[in-house]
Amino acid sequence: MAEERATTPCITTSDKENPSDHQENSDHAHEEPTHYQVIPKHAQDDSAHGHESPGSGQDKSEHNPEDLDYSHEKPEHHHDSPRHDHDDSNKGHSDSNSDHDGSKSDQTKSKYVREDPHDGHEDPNQNHESSEHSPEKPKPKGGDLGYDQEDEKRHQEGFPHSPSPRKRSIRRSVSDLQIDTNVPNTFKTYFAPILEPPRVNPPVLTLSQYAESLAKSHEERAYKILQEAESSKNALDGKAADIMQEAESSKQVLQAKVQEIIKEAESSKRVLRAKVQEVIKEAESSKRAPKTTAHSVTQEAGQKRVLNELLSETEEDNGENVNVWIGKLPFDCTYSDLLTKLEGTGKIFASSIKSRGAPHWYSSAQVTFWDRGGVAALYAKARAGGLQFGELYQPMLAPSRYRFKAPIPTRKSRVIIITGPKLVVNFETITAYLGARMNFYHLEKCDSRIDWDTGLESMRWCFASFAHQADYAHEHLSQAQKEASDRYYRGEAQPEDWAWANITLSWG
Repeated sequence: MAEERATTPCITTSDKENPSDHQENSDHAHEEPTHYQVIPKHAQDDSAHGHESPGSGQDKSEHNPEDLDYSHEKPEHHHDSPRHDHDDSNKGHSDSNSDHDGSKSDQTKSKYVREDPHDGHEDPNQNHESSEHSPEKPKPKGGDLGYDQEDEKRHQEGFPHSPSPRKRSIRRSVSDLQIDTNVPNTFKTYFAPILEPPRVNPPVLTLSQYAESLAKSHEERAYKILQEAESSKNALDGKAADIMQEAESSKQVLQAKVQEIIKEAESSKRVLRAKVQEVIKEAESSKRAPKTTAHSVTQEAGQKRVLNELLSETEEDNGENVNVWIGKLPFDCTYSDLLTKLEGTGKIFASSIKSRGAPHWYSSAQVTFWDRGGVAALYAKARAGGLQFGELYQPMLAPSRYRFKAPIPTRKSRVIIITGPKLVVNFETITAYLGARMNFYHLEKCDSRIDWDTGLESMRWCFASFAHQADYAHEHLSQAQKEASDRYYRGEAQPEDWAWANITLSWG
């Protein structure tokens, strides 16, 4: 079976000629512009004897750049024919027709000039053979391309590893060559070993050597990481020690400041107590003395006797107990009924009612005053009959067995006055708010009025006790006002926050 014929690349010279080629061009000035054809030498020898080269069917990358022949002769080829395998019979027919190649060379030559319809590009499928009877092609001058006998010698010995004058001339003229784009890219195949530097492969390592080097690199990296971690740990330990020392010193300073504040508070407390006692004494001494008449002396003596009789009933606690027990009250007595009867006696600190219900007819109560004056006033009112609940109920008084010492005087009381927008200052809203935050509370009454100066609602909440009721209610309402103000200034206010932020609280 016939081997596939090798296609020779067509290389056309550019408009700019190499300076080294001026001498050759001057010698052949009378000739037409030459189109070079690069043909391997073994292909020329085989085509001269009328048969193909054994290596013509191999890949073009296997051609030796030393086998290329640079000829000034114009290429002579057959007519266009499809590229395919030929039989031995067809080969003889092609040999018989080789005599007519000279006459057809002009037609074939027109395919490789720029005026060709293919724009100077050769058909990659066209198979070309050099004529058997073509004259011998002269070699290019050695002065033009640097070719000498040493190149022929290198060609016979094999492809040289060092650049020769011919290679240098090829490198110099590469930029002036124009490669036909329709021809297979054989230029890179032939001249890649000349144009590209040789590649140096890295040394090959065995598996054990590679593993050893990899382990060594990992060990070095781990050692560096451990050193960094150790240094970071030492730095953090130092910072932690510094922070602990600062915290300890700050703690000691704060403890000293707290002790100083406590001492100052104790001394202020003593001073305030002394001032209160002085104010009380001045108030007692500033009272107007009654007229010294016989009637006034008798009346004053009677009042002292009654007061002594009333106070004598409470001498069991040495005059310090301000807690009074009230018995035989109606079984349905309310805080409103009890506290209404106690009006005018004194400032009440706390009060509670114990009702046992049916079938008991009576209930009892305990009332705690802010001072002993309230206890004396209560006894005086009871002697005068001011504590009667109808005709059937005549209360009785006695010192409570739960002794309670008089609290420190203050402006606080069991009455709170709430002023603000009616949106929140109303009985329903305040009741719901306090009911959700307090376990229990009892009211004597709740009065409401409008402040005509400001147009705001004002409510007077009278609780049954100051302790655990009015005190806690005042605290919760103050907290609500503060939280609403904070949300209002942060821009997170709810629809009712502006109303809660504008309430004011005072003691009644």
